[in-house]
Amino acid sequence: MEIQSSVTSAPPCETFSVFISRTIVIIPAHNEVERVGAIVRCLMDRGFSHVRVVDNGSSDTTALVARDAGAEVLRTEEHGYGLACWVGSQNLPADIEWLLYCNADASDDFDAYDEFARLAANYELILGSRTRPDDQAHMTSPQRFGNRLAPALITGSLGASLHRPWPAAHHSSGRLPEVGHA
Repeated sequence: MEIQSSVTSAPPCETFSVFISRTIVIIPAHNEVERVGAIVRCLMDRGFSHVRVVDNGSSDTTALVARDAGAEVLRTEEHGYGLACWVGSQNLPADIEWLLYCNADASDDFDAYDEFARLAANYELILGSRTRPDDQAHMTSPQRFGNRLAPALITGSLGASLHRPWPAAHHSSGRLPEVGHA
């Protein structure tokens, strides 16, 4: 599988280079053998050197394919996207400042990471939503509902506007973050 991106390698931007050197990409994956290898390779081609796949109880060879593509692989037998995100965020390398959550279903817009790098200089949390029609096609009804509810709750409580179909990234400082949005 080939991942579509208008940028095939990391942009020659110092801000982007600094951002990716301090970022770990965490990919929760459950039975994504057909996609996960291409996603890992695409991220590594863009310059991300810390890519961690959390195999979430897969019954296929997702973990093996991810490892062969160059990712660090962790495994949890319990199912759940949130649990896989939590497992992936544990025991981070000392030089990591940013956690970037990426979906294993090839639905993320990898070109958005340039904007993440720009926003990272001023914010500690960058959120996105998956509300484009092509994103919605990959999700169940509860997922679609949650992806509309979460931005509404965040907008109401923090006054931030969330309208871009990006994955989420956050700074690993542990402090209550200032929210960035585009």
